[in-house]
Amino acid sequence: MTEKLSGAKARYFKELVKGDTPEMVSANIREEAMTTARLFSMNDEDKAIEIENRLEDLQEAKDFFDKVKLIEPETYAVDAWGFEQTNYENLTVVGTARGSVVVIYAGGVYTISKAKYTAKKPGTALESDHVIMTSWEAPYTANEIADQAMANAYTGH
Repeated sequence: MTEKLSGAKARYFKELVKGDTPEMVSANIREEAMTTARLFSMNDEDKAIEIENRLEDLQEAKDFFDKVKLIEPETYAVDAWGFEQTNYENLTVVGTARGSVVVIYAGGVYTISKAKYTAKKPGTALESDHVIMTSWEAPYTANEIADQAMANAYTGH
């Protein structure tokens, strides 16, 4: 799996996948930037730079989005992982681009080869460190994720 977008770029991509138009996302960006400017007492020049940077992130997300052919989303469980804790998470396949499928996972947008996706081989690595993997099983429910998060908190993680 290759990370294509992270942070704000991934968030903007997710908004486009959900059906928001670039104009809607741009309006939200401007509104958020105004709130940030007030919160941090930014001057007009810094505010303009902040908006410009966010709009550049949106453009990068839109450029990638334009290359993606959306499909009916499919959600799968990410194999439980963690050091002295267990993290339950899901990934969602949302489209295809060239020879890859596009996956939304945690805070990022990733691509994975169609061959790996089609084979659905257990233990498919989602990143180069081979820590996060999927066996393409049914997704965790919201209750399972919440219960596991509570268990992690209870044990101090």
